[in-house]
Amino acid sequence: MSNTIVLADGYRHVALGDVGSTNTEAFRRSDGGETPCLWLTAERQTIGRGRGERTWTSEPGNLYATLLLHLDVPFQAALQLPFVAGVAVHDAITQCCEVPDLDLALKWPNDVLLNDCKVCGILVESRKLVGRETLAVAMGFGVNVAHHPVDTRHPAIHLAKYRPEITSSDVFTALTHSVAQALDHWANGEGFATIRKLWQDRALLIGRTMSVSEGPSRTEGIYAGLDVDGALLLNVSGKTRRILFGDVMFPAPDGAFPKTQD
Repeated sequence: MSNTIVLADGYRHVALGDVGSTNTEAFRRSDGGETPCLWLTAERQTIGRGRGERTWTSEPGNLYATLLLHLDVPFQAALQLPFVAGVAVHDAITQCCEVPDLDLALKWPNDVLLNDCKVCGILVESRKLVGRETLAVAMGFGVNVAHHPVDTRHPAIHLAKYRPEITSSDVFTALTHSVAQALDHWANGEGFATIRKLWQDRALLIGRTMSVSEGPSRTEGIYAGLDVDGALLLNVSGKTRRILFGDVMFPAPDGAFPKTQD
């Protein structure tokens, strides 16, 4: 990142070259005594990780960033952080890409779609600090800025297709401020109702048909929003079903669902 980075107040930034994973590096530094509110960015990730230990292409030009936090909150509250991250990155991309007719939407549980193509993935991980109840949290973002992978099961896209002059530094600067604002709204879990509303306002339209894979099983239904704890609500044959984890898939033009999705 060669452009000037203006961080939100109270945050620090270390720019790295090639790393295995910015989340892994954040935990390594935390274990070594690094203090929180530290952003790590990488030019390239050699072992980029996603949800469920998936890997993805992490070549230079995109944004690979992780925020290290130390939080005195119950683990259950930390499970709300992907929604905080989703609201923040949606707002950052919106600020950087003021282009008409862009359909930017959050997809449960941790993706951002641009015109129905994946433009950002989110990976939030947490674990206890040694000998303490405090959680070390790595809030990771992978934003397709300059290019996107082409070998994914779900279509992907990059921001420069719509705004050629955009850089990863532009997105990162906006992200540091939007994350700080979203964390303030969240207030260590006390403000999750606010985050839930903000997330739903930025999410896919209620009423959209989708399929959710939960391990070997799959449930098809109609998106009905988020429950108070962030669970996905799916209308299945007139009954509302709560889903706590899974991968969301959308039907192809012929109405069939793919077997798997990134």
